[in-house]
Amino acid sequence: METRNILKYVRKSLLGLCALALAATGITSCKEEETDNGPTYFAFEDLPANYLFPYKGVDEGTFGNGKKFTIRAHGNWRFEIENEEDLEWVKIWPMEGEDDGFIRFYCKENTNAHKRSATYRLYLNGVEQDPFILTQENALPNLDISTLSLTFQRQGGKLSVDVNANVDWTCSVEGADASYFIAERKGNKAVVKTEANTSGKELEATLVIKGGEEFPDLRYDVSLTQLVAIFFDDFSWLKSKAGILGWETPVENETRIDKWSAEEKAHGYTSLSTWCYSRTGFIKLGKGKFGGDVAFPAISELTEPTNVKVSLKAVGYGDKNSAKDPITMFYVAVLGPGSIVGADGVGATTGVTIPYKKSASDPIINIPAVKFGLGENNWFLKNIDATGLKVWSLDECNYSINVSGMDNSTRIVVVAGKAALEDAYSDPDGHTQRLFLDEFKVVQTK
Repeated sequence: METRNILKYVRKSLLGLCALALAATGITSCKEEETDNGPTYFAFEDLPANYLFPYKGVDEGTFGNGKKFTIRAHGNWRFEIENEEDLEWVKIWPMEGEDDGFIRFYCKENTNAHKRSATYRLYLNGVEQDPFILTQENALPNLDISTLSLTFQRQGGKLSVDVNANVDWTCSVEGADASYFIAERKGNKAVVKTEANTSGKELEATLVIKGGEEFPDLRYDVSLTQLVAIFFDDFSWLKSKAGILGWETPVENETRIDKWSAEEKAHGYTSLSTWCYSRTGFIKLGKGKFGGDVAFPAISELTEPTNVKVSLKAVGYGDKNSAKDPITMFYVAVLGPGSIVGADGVGATTGVTIPYKKSASDPIINIPAVKFGLGENNWFLKNIDATGLKVWSLDECNYSINVSGMDNSTRIVVVAGKAALEDAYSDPDGHTQRLFLDEFKVVQTK
């Protein structure tokens, strides 16, 4: 009991002393004053001085898996981006905090061939500090094009090459006949123009597409040819969602010839089987076990029987694993007036006929043809030519027949596979027999 009274007395005495002190100083609380823990500061504990974002980017979508660093700080800190346009590719989170903590960086992929940086203003307790700069590595310089050759008809015109690049680039024309061609850059295209060819010969030059002053080693040479041919078609008017090769594209995106647009049908190509499809810049025959056919348009300029050389390019198909189709034969035939008097190309065999019709409602007739094969190299093979551009320049892709007495009612027919019209060009063994055609040309001969 005595001890308890003593504690009560001491407590009352301390309260009394506190009240006296408050009265003397005008302070309204007896709480102990906060002490200053030292000067303000801000630093990254584990951020290298030369840190670069990888060009592939860092978790651009989910504020959770960004690049995390530790902050050691005393005071309120806040970031403010200098150029708001940089927010399109880089982010810091959180943008403000107090004392120690964590911060994450995010950025999108840099597809450019140059590094890029974003500057952030840093404020500590409202006082601006030295700026904070985040820099991202550049992607490798890149320059790709859509074709390695352009062929103009004799009346001239305008053709273009699509250019996909992350560097500045230029285009120009070189070669003996360069003066007949004009090249200029328009957006992401190199556009080439030429007037009618009255020289009496085929004109040849080279379109040079190359990187600017910083990347002169990035270069493509595109062959330019202007014909004196009666007729030429490079199928540049054909467009397809399946793209050029379709290795990575669902086949449902292919457009069958009877589904072509009215503008595409107006070019005059027809098929009895409809196993004929558009690809961007050329025709595809065959699908699965079906070989398919196509009849080229009649040449209106042949107003009288004329001796001509008919040529085209043909390429076989390899799947995404570069396995070649097992069927390697195709036929080039003449429907209407004209006799085959010669042929040139891999495996050319003359003196044969194939069944065909003038139209779907007509009876089947046998028409003169040349049987061709595919060479060792004229195939779309992903492991050799991933863009599918180089193969067309090979000699093995070139096929031709000489026709005597062809006129403006004659049509050239190409059949892929075993030429069994009665079975819709299907292979009884179920083998695939796809064929790709480009650069149909008719030139008058003596």
